[in-house]
Amino acid sequence: MSAIIALWKSLGVKWDWDFKRSETPITIGPGREHIILDTEEIEGVFFPSSAIFNSPYCGIRFKTDKYDSRYLFSAYNLYANGAVSPNHSLYCPKFDTTNNIYVVATDGHWPFEEKFVFSLFNSGSTAAQCLSFAMWYCYAKKSDVIKALQK
Repeated sequence: MSAIIALWKSLGVKWDWDFKRSETPITIGPGREHIILDTEEIEGVFFPSSAIFNSPYCGIRFKTDKYDSRYLFSAYNLYANGAVSPNHSLYCPKFDTTNNIYVVATDGHWPFEEKFVFSLFNSGSTAAQCLSFAMWYCYAKKSDVIKALQK
């Protein structure tokens, strides 16, 4: 269990989780991104997630109040830098140029406060598709956590 969730439980903070997935292809224009989740006023933990693309120039972007991965985590960048196994926080477990299947996955727990944005991006020069994705996170209202900490 995440340390943050354990803290919420010990403080009696109400929390919940959300799971989003799609097996319907999403077309992403060149140099564009498709936002899946954009939250504010909550804190939480982003858990292992993945996306399958038909272009190596696509990837996962996440932004918190303190961090923005920008377009660093494309399948191509991860594969070229040797991040191909779960011992990396983001990695590319499949880079199949024959069938145009590229997977980007996250590992571990990524905490966030106040804001969290999860999106799929295409840094290539032609349109591409996310063939499927799955992501999940746990969250609590920021105001509830602050109240519990003040008790």
